[in-house]
Amino acid sequence: MKKKNIVKICQIIPNLKAGGAQIFLYYLSTEMSKNSDLTLIVLDEVDFNDNFTKSLKQKFDALNLRMIYLNRISLDYISFIKCAIKLRNVIKKEQFDIVNTHLPISHFIYSIIRANRKSHIITVHNAPENLNYINKYLNKNTSRVYCSTNAYKFNKKTNIISRVIENGVPINSVNDLKIFNKNIILEELEISIDSKIILSVGAIRKQKNYMFLVNLVKEYFEGTNCHFIICGGLADDINFKNLDEFKKYKNIHFLGQRNDVPYLTKIADVFLSCSIFEGLPIAVLEAVFNGVPCVLSPIDTHIDVFKTVKGIAIPSVFNIDHFKTEILKMIESSFNKADLIEEREDFINKYDINNTASAYLNFYRELIQSYG
Repeated sequence: MKKKNIVKICQIIPNLKAGGAQIFLYYLSTEMSKNSDLTLIVLDEVDFNDNFTKSLKQKFDALNLRMIYLNRISLDYISFIKCAIKLRNVIKKEQFDIVNTHLPISHFIYSIIRANRKSHIITVHNAPENLNYINKYLNKNTSRVYCSTNAYKFNKKTNIISRVIENGVPINSVNDLKIFNKNIILEELEISIDSKIILSVGAIRKQKNYMFLVNLVKEYFEGTNCHFIICGGLADDINFKNLDEFKKYKNIHFLGQRNDVPYLTKIADVFLSCSIFEGLPIAVLEAVFNGVPCVLSPIDTHIDVFKTVKGIAIPSVFNIDHFKTEILKMIESSFNKADLIEEREDFINKYDINNTASAYLNFYRELIQSYG
């Protein structure tokens, strides 16, 4: 029996692959599982041989929540139907107060089987979020959480209950910086001890604009001691030409999905984002929280959220000359990461995951009262 005032919540996500939505949901669950009845449903078949997926599953397993796997096979119609039926049975049995879906396929599958539209919330993770016509139609009246004001601007619906709740990440202790040794990655990549690490994190998809990074290296950094590390999985819309282009340059290192991205973030000399759009990127927040100097593309989300933060440069135009200049400035500035963390204290406190989780729970309770 559910305890009084405890909200019974279901979070639905397509998979446990490396991605901002998956990492955010883990961070959110770490706080939400402390004072709610929380279930996480994973729609797709899970590859537990993948190191990142295995690591993320273990992290979820350590929390106070239930995990349910529905084992949908991508692009398999029969598997899709079976997944929808399993989901309907779980929802019918559990009678959740709130069902919060993440990423387009989750919105779509749940919208087909849901019995109660009022308890359904979509989290919009991108600006813009890529929903096809049918998905938009089925969810035209579904309540929404927008991960940033920019996500709201690009996806706003004026006739529904909605809330802007900005993404957050956990606060890390400054003392944690002392235990991370840059030499580990230098030895793995077999590069010199004086190398500078420029880190980019995100799936290999058009949104992340990695060909811009390739052109940047080709024009200005080939043969230098600046090494560009790229961490991310292969997205559905991948242009495989990217991977071939990476291999042409000895100082571009595509590492794929990694479960040690927190380590790589902490030891990076510069964090680089060339994205052409974002919701509120978790990887950038983590870099900021860990005192890493950043060079971010001049898109609305980066400008709105990060422009005034110490140790962050946003080129005035999307041009490799400007990016080169800002990267070199960040390298030459020799920022002390502990000092940057202190300088960024107000920003870090604002985007602490505790605040995000509290805002989510408050919105859930308001929604429950509204359909009471």
